Amino acid sequence: MNSKKLNKINKQNLEQSFIALASVKLTPKEKKVLAFLSSREFFKNATQTVNELSLLLGCAQSTSWSVLRSLRSLKLINYENNGTVLELSASARLLVSGGLE
Repeated sequence: MNSKKLNKINKQNLEQSFIALASVKLTPKEKKVLAFLSSREFFKNATQTVNELSLLLGCAQSTSWSVLRSLRSLKLINYENNGTVLELSASARLLVSGGLE
């Protein structure tokens, strides 16, 4: 087997393992937030997103902030505290496109 084909197989295995691990380790709220963020046509800053998430999840804003901080610590979303736009990371896009359950 040539190295290109082996690298492709290893990449696919790694992606499948990553998705399986995230499916088990992420909370239902974290998964719902990732799905919601991936479906948006444009992104807002974290504060605006928290307001939307509180309504979507039926929870307090502090809970929404907690979910965003958790996803940021896992490097699944990116945002700064200075009002910059919240974005999904490449890893999060891989999870969502891979059928995160």
